[in-house]
Amino acid sequence: MKNELEAFVQNNGLTGEMFFIINDNDNYIYRRVILHDENTEPLITENFKKSITDEIIKRISINDNGDAIIDNITDMNYEHKGVYYFDIASEDKSTIIKIIEEISSLTVADNPIDFKFNDVNLDNIIGLVYHMSDGDKNIFLYQHRYPNFLHKKSRLSFLGEGDVLVPIPYDMINISKVIDFFVFDGISYAINIKLLEERYGLTQVIDNMVSEVTPKIIEMEIVNKSVLAEPEKIFDDMKDDRGFMRK
Repeated sequence: MKNELEAFVQNNGLTGEMFFIINDNDNYIYRRVILHDENTEPLITENFKKSITDEIIKRISINDNGDAIIDNITDMNYEHKGVYYFDIASEDKSTIIKIIEEISSLTVADNPIDFKFNDVNLDNIIGLVYHMSDGDKNIFLYQHRYPNFLHKKSRLSFLGEGDVLVPIPYDMINISKVIDFFVFDGISYAINIKLLEERYGLTQVIDNMVSEVTPKIIEMEIVNKSVLAEPEKIFDDMKDDRGFMRK
C-alpha cells in the first residue's frame, strides 16, 4: 500500500472534489462542494498530496521483507503513531464513518446534492471529505472540523495585507493538512485514534470487546470471585482508563 500511495502522489494528473458532512437536525448528510474556479481545485489537491505524504506515507513502517506494517485497529496496539486498518464490523461503525464510506462508493453516474451556503449553518459542518483520483485509483481523505475550521463573518476575523490587518466581511473555512481517516482502493484506514475514540464511537467498540472477553477471564479463575458481588462488572471502574481498556 505504501508503494501504491507513493506512486499515486507522483501522478501529475490527479483531480479532486470536496464534500461536507453536515449535522442536519441530528441526521447526518453529505453535500458536494462547488469550488470557486478551475484554479481552486489544483490548489486543494496539491495541499492534500502533501498531506498524503506527511500524514500517511511517513507513518507507515516497512518490515524486513519490504511489506508495509499496518495493524488492525481492533488489535488495540496504539503505542506508535501509525496507520491502522479500520476493521470494525459494519454494525459497530459510527454514522459518520458510514457516510465517509458511502461517499467513497459514489460512481460517475451518481449526482450528489450540492452544498448551499444559504441553506446550512456552517457550525453544523462536521468535517470534510476530499476525493482524489488518477482515473484508476481513488483516495478519500477525511478531516474533522475543529473549532478553528470556521471563521464566521459574525466574529471578528482579519487577514494581513501588507503591514495592516483587514477585516474579513464573509465566512471563511480553513483547510489544513490533517487527515483523521481515509479510504484508499475501497479499504478504510484510521490515523487519529484519539479523535475516533472521543467522537466517532471507537470507545464504545472497545468497551463492547471488553464486555465480551470479561466472562472468559472470569472462567479462567484468575480472579477471586468470592470477594466480588458482581464479578462481571470487575472492569467497570476502570473504563475511564482508556489505555487499560485497550490492553
